[in-house]
Amino acid sequence: MRLCYLILAHQQAGQLRRLVEPLLASGGHVFIHLDAKVPLEPFRSQLPEHPHLHWVAKRQLVQWAGYSMVEATFNLINAATSSGEAFDYYALLSGADYPIQHPQALAAFLREHAGEEFINSTPMPCPTGYKPLSRLSTFRLETLPYDLRPGVVGRFMARAVRIINRFEFQRDYERVFAGLTPYADHQWWVLSHAAICVVQAFAKERPEVIRFFRHTVTPDEGVFQTILSNSVLAPQIRHTLTYTEWVPGASHPVPISAGHIEKWAREGLPCFEGPPERGAYPYFFARKFHPEDDALLEAVRARLWTSTPLSRP
Repeated sequence: MRLCYLILAHQQAGQLRRLVEPLLASGGHVFIHLDAKVPLEPFRSQLPEHPHLHWVAKRQLVQWAGYSMVEATFNLINAATSSGEAFDYYALLSGADYPIQHPQALAAFLREHAGEEFINSTPMPCPTGYKPLSRLSTFRLETLPYDLRPGVVGRFMARAVRIINRFEFQRDYERVFAGLTPYADHQWWVLSHAAICVVQAFAKERPEVIRFFRHTVTPDEGVFQTILSNSVLAPQIRHTLTYTEWVPGASHPVPISAGHIEKWAREGLPCFEGPPERGAYPYFFARKFHPEDDALLEAVRARLWTSTPLSRP
């Protein structure tokens, strides 16, 4: 089982190193997209050269919840698939994630579940109001790179973009989607090589759909879900393998704490609780971890990697 880890990073070189080291040590290949707003050298100095470590040359100026997140993800995918290496699965991670099971446990799990796709995907609109259709129908511009331009012109352009977005101009997504059902959910996934090929082929064959997502709200939580849930792989979709704890109405997840680790060491690793047809698979990663909490990461390795089962049915 050849695993490829695709990491979106934008800060905290030391935290990124602590994530990457065990992934490389377990035999995985790691591709890193570093936000173009951040200088590369401090990050490269933290991570010595390794034959399985790759820095993506094509870097995006990334804005949270913007289309630049999608572009950065495609840059990672394209770099990995054009590297000459053959991978069985690709895991999309944030630099603030960390494995809550030993990385070798993920390889064993994926061997048992080969052909399944681990991505949260919910048809829009969700019955609870989560992921509304307005995410698609409302026209949105990214303020970047205008926010980064010095002087009056940059400030004027960034302000103009924000004013345009306040009008919430509406568009007809159904005309462009042409029969596709829109899907959305959390950003992070573990996908097979077949799924990655489907995504790349769709981007080439239906560029008008990809262009439409460029001016939508939080497209990084919809592009890959919509592509795969309208493909022949839809029956193989399960759920994400990354644990995230949300408070209703919050824009960011609850940070992982010592209390989480204590509970998981005592009661077992968290599992996805959803429809029976999706299974009750365990999580293998969690987010977000505080960048300077080395003791917490040590507790994960000491208490979860060794004292809990590799997986739980």
